[in-house]
Amino acid sequence: MAEKKFNFSKKVGSLLVVMLDSRTRLYIAEVIQEDPLRVKVTEKGPYAKMRDSEILIFESETERIQSDEKRRELFKEYADRKFPLISGLKCLNAPNDGKFYEILPAPLEEIKTA
Repeated sequence: MAEKKFNFSKKVGSLLVVMLDSRTRLYIAEVIQEDPLRVKVTEKGPYAKMRDSEILIFESETERIQSDEKRRELFKEYADRKFPLISGLKCLNAPNDGKFYEILPAPLEEIKTA
């Protein structure tokens, strides 16, 4: 059986859904450097500049978070499972305090954190 190819970007500013190497929850990261790949999950602190060896990209979820039509559905799906996606990114309206917040479904212009 052929492996499904996912279509998503790793360009600077792109959002990725990742698992951090020492944690079991899924996080939203932002690409800050393409080659070698570096991402941030918070704006400051130890998760503000991570190497690709420190994360595992979830390709299906990443493809969905990069789609304007599917992003809200992804947030809702994980919130309904009682495991909302987590991040500390300013672009998702998280405070710039280096902490993680649950990203809950809302209209794209009103994404709120818990």
